[in-house]
Amino acid sequence: MYRLFHIAATLMFLCALTACQIKQASQKPNFIIILADDLGYTDIVRFSENLTGDTKHFYETPHIDQLSADGLSFKQAYVNQLCSPTRAALLSGIHSAKLGFTTATPGRTKSFYAAGITPPPEYHPLDVIEHKDNIRIQQALTNGLSITGLPAGTSMDNGKNIITFAEALEDYRSGFVGKWHVGGHGALGYQPSDQGFAEIAYYDAGGSPYFNWRQAWDRKKLLSPEMPQAKLHIGNSGTDTGKNYLTDAISSQAISFINQNANKDQPFLLYVAHFAVHTPIQAKKEFIDYFAKKSELGHNGKGNTVYAAMVKSLDDSVGAIRESLKKNEIDNNTYIIFLSDNGGVDYLVGKGYTGRRPTTFAQDDRWAPTSNKPLKGGKATVFEGGVRVPMIIQGPRIKAGQWQQRAVDITDIFPTLLDLAGVQLPTNDIDGQSLLPLLGIATDKSYTKDTIYWHYPFNVVVQNPDNGLPLSPHSAIRKRDFKLVVDWHGEQKLYNIKEDPFETSNLVSAHPDLVKSLQTELVEWIENNVAARYRAYPNPDYDPELDARPPFKQLTPTYLN
Repeated sequence: MYRLFHIAATLMFLCALTACQIKQASQKPNFIIILADDLGYTDIVRFSENLTGDTKHFYETPHIDQLSADGLSFKQAYVNQLCSPTRAALLSGIHSAKLGFTTATPGRTKSFYAAGITPPPEYHPLDVIEHKDNIRIQQALTNGLSITGLPAGTSMDNGKNIITFAEALEDYRSGFVGKWHVGGHGALGYQPSDQGFAEIAYYDAGGSPYFNWRQAWDRKKLLSPEMPQAKLHIGNSGTDTGKNYLTDAISSQAISFINQNANKDQPFLLYVAHFAVHTPIQAKKEFIDYFAKKSELGHNGKGNTVYAAMVKSLDDSVGAIRESLKKNEIDNNTYIIFLSDNGGVDYLVGKGYTGRRPTTFAQDDRWAPTSNKPLKGGKATVFEGGVRVPMIIQGPRIKAGQWQQRAVDITDIFPTLLDLAGVQLPTNDIDGQSLLPLLGIATDKSYTKDTIYWHYPFNVVVQNPDNGLPLSPHSAIRKRDFKLVVDWHGEQKLYNIKEDPFETSNLVSAHPDLVKSLQTELVEWIENNVAARYRAYPNPDYDPELDARPPFKQLTPTYLN
């Protein structure tokens, strides 16, 4: 009898073990997306070394470097030149300009909705009325417009509802923490909970203080009395974590979500959108003091000790999140995607960003926040320094230590998440392609995208790295190895990115037929995909005799009409 009982117990144990193994094998993976803000490609030590071979560094990123060593890193991952367009494309898998996200706007830039004005026909209420920088030189082109909220199926959207990856992954418990900035600056119906996320803590703005931020996040007073809603939905600061520094608080909120959702029958998706390292340039004093003593200060143009301290806090957050996965024993079933929303800020941000409170630690403006060298340009430009970012995907089915050379872009993350989860794409007009073939996971399909577009219809105070003057409206196309940058004031630049990643040799004269072909394709894409209001157009008050640039040359009449 005892022997029979022992055999039965053993069989029951084996069956239970087998069932557990089957469950683990079939269980959908968890996802964590960590999006940094304004983090440059060469700000990450391992990416900088891979690009330049230089092993001397001022910044320190051991945790992100380890994530890269444990996963697959993309040498040529592209985003948009500013944050809101990148975030909209990430959430939807659709090119941002097709959605109307052509720039990122501060809260003071009013939309028709915020001003209580009925927009013109065909316009969206969340389109801005006007957006422009204080530029004193002549501008041959007048700025286009931009939308401020991702259509969510409200009455204002006229039947348009962009499905986010959180909504597409219906079986997942999806949480959001951090910077939203695609919700119309607090517009009712356009916040994370309206797009498939549980709102852990969020702020629908471009930047946030790093100390004493909670009052701004919890604000209910409307941005303008004309805004047709009872209160502002700009965000909420969530549960008080006891952390005084914003990056640490966001990290704690993320870890709390992981702890609450680990090892449950329902898989989870966590989107951690850090404000770091966006202005204001503020950091913890002990970190600033540490970097001020480093002998590498100033190497390769990186000398801002406060920014270096901000990078360290961001890196610590990545390490803490990974450690929480290990403690919960779910690191072997969780994919982490890490990237930045655009290139680093390589221009002086001014004394207006320095600290004003005793608990706010910031320095003077002797150093720009960072340098993207040897990449050309930075945030707000479509040169490599503005749109090429560090991107890493690490997870259970990805071989460690790989570098992927193929050029990819931000819209590819949406279909990649769904592919990993075994979910079909929704009916959205998705521009991205699944990255599984490049991750070494899918062998029955291929990644065929060979063309990437950028569109920025604005005059911007940020300097053009070639002439030192404010940027004028520009667009770009990369097709395979060649990238054409078109300044619509009348200048074209062609680069072979494979041979010249630092964009030092303009090949326009050497390849006139290629320039014509690429520009024709770019213009056709804009005309077929970007609404007229989201394009620049001729300025009737332009005086070429007073222009600091060469006189305006209309490159494509059908585009600028």
